Amino acid sequence: MSFSENVKKLRLQKGITQEDLASALGVCPQAVSKWENGNTYPDGPLLLPLSKQLGVSLDTLFANEEVYTSDVAEKITRLLSKADEQDGFSLARTLCWQMQKGLFYHRMPIDLTFLENELTTLKYDSYILTEGGFTLVCNQETPFFSVFPRSEDGYSGILKNAEEYPRIFKALSSEDTLHALFYLMTKEYGYLLEDALLMKECGIDGERIDGVIDDLCILGMGHPQNLRINDEPHRLFLSTPSCTVIALLLMAKQIGYKGAHCLTTRATDVPFLKERSGPTT
Repeated sequence: MSFSENVKKLRLQKGITQEDLASALGVCPQAVSKWENGNTYPDGPLLLPLSKQLGVSLDTLFANEEVYTSDVAEKITRLLSKADEQDGFSLARTLCWQMQKGLFYHRMPIDLTFLENELTTLKYDSYILTEGGFTLVCNQETPFFSVFPRSEDGYSGILKNAEEYPRIFKALSSEDTLHALFYLMTKEYGYLLEDALLMKECGIDGERIDGVIDDLCILGMGHPQNLRINDEPHRLFLSTPSCTVIALLLMAKQIGYKGAHCLTTRATDVPFLKERSGPTT
């Protein structure tokens, strides 16, 4: 697409008239018209203000398709550093969706035009599976984006300590532990409470509280504190909730997902794990 076509396209996407753009740049409307017709080009000092008014870089304005990792990485860092915390996460989610579109483009060309409100219209989940790895994207009530690059042996090296998983999933299988976990998630980091309060708030029987405390420790939710107050022994629990538990629970909802998908491709049948060379212990 030529410079003149880009100016017109970007101006229309912004919803501004030639007169509006001319006024913002301090030129006459006829000048903007000539730029869009390809009759003339803006003077050099006007190029940067023009790109800012249209909300794009000079590379985009001149249809320069050469992209360099260092340039993109620096721009993303600068963009996110200028946003406040709440807007920053929303912006990061928007950028992640653009990455998903880019990864999908390798398999099936799509329009890579950036649409500011695109995420508000998405209702379906997405994944991309190739020999290079896979992504997992949720566009529902609790949106997230995850990318899992594949190493030479698949994910075998990462998942080699299989003895950890039974302990984690056994802890999560306890309703009492889940009640306690969700209760602690409502409290601030470093919340200190007695076992009796946890039992009362979560309806946990005294005979099961020790097992629940052990489960919470396995899940990285905190650790017990044995103190003496007025020469009386007290066992307290220091709550240090981990965001990884929330991530695990959010992803667990995707295991049985049967809904519709968008931007989804499965382009490999390579196994996720490298075959073991010896007997399983």
